[in-house]
Amino acid sequence: MIKTKSAELLVAHKQRLIDRYGDPKKPLKLICIAAIHGNEQAGILALKQVFERMRQQQLELNGELIALIGNLQAVRQNTRFIERDLNRIWSDTAISDALAQR
Repeated sequence: MIKTKSAELLVAHKQRLIDRYGDPKKPLKLICIAAIHGNEQAGILALKQVFERMRQQQLELNGELIALIGNLQAVRQNTRFIERDLNRIWSDTAISDALAQR
């Protein structure tokens, strides 16, 4: 198991993209999002391990796996959220409003 201090993660992640693997030319995409809460960063480490193992085993995908940090600003500050808790905004009203704005 890899142990990393939060401060190391904060320095390492200056962008939202954690990693990507596979063939970007193929239409199938799987997107994984870690750290919806900025102070819960275990998902970042878990996804890094997944990518490391995929590369070690030279797995072939019929598409692409993309890993992103969900709340980059909160990760940088090692806090749960900045303005809104992104894990608590999924009410029926909020979803309907977002769809209506499309």
